[in-house]
Amino acid sequence: MLVVGGEVSDLDALFAPYAEKLSPEEAAEILGITIKTTYKYLKEGTIPAYRLGNNWIILREDLKAKLQEGSNQNRE
Repeated sequence: MLVVGGEVSDLDALFAPYAEKLSPEEAAEILGITIKTTYKYLKEGTIPAYRLGNNWIILREDLKAKLQEGSNQNRE
């Protein structure tokens, strides 16, 4: 958990209501994008995930780390 100044980060708060494994629909909701765009990003590897047959498994912590990695916020 990322704690900044004694408080839970915005990312932690964003992901708090979700289980450890996310569906593509939940990822789309979190990211504020359409399900079509979500599947595009999954296929491109933009969203970190695992594919088992026709099912995608998105780990909450992997997605959170990917978002943090691309943050334009000061990381000090």
